[in-house]
Amino acid sequence: MEHPAFLDYVNYRRDKSLEALEEVPKLLKSGMLSTAMNRVYYAGFYIVSSLLLLENFSSSKHRQLIGYFNKNYVKTGMAN
Repeated sequence: MEHPAFLDYVNYRRDKSLEALEEVPKLLKSGMLSTAMNRVYYAGFYIVSSLLLLENFSSSKHRQLIGYFNKNYVKTGMAN
């Protein structure tokens, strides 16, 4: 069983993803396309980092996180 603080951190990352996505419609309405795209990117980063924490993989480097996700989920078909 995982430590409660660990699951809190996983949930924190998931919640950060949802918060980032909630900002997107307002940003688009304000004509802030670049900032909206940034929030979508970070929503993806936060949710993927949350998922990979459950596999005991963590990285603050976006390239490493994306590479791990691509190798273990996209290329294997698990992302479908």
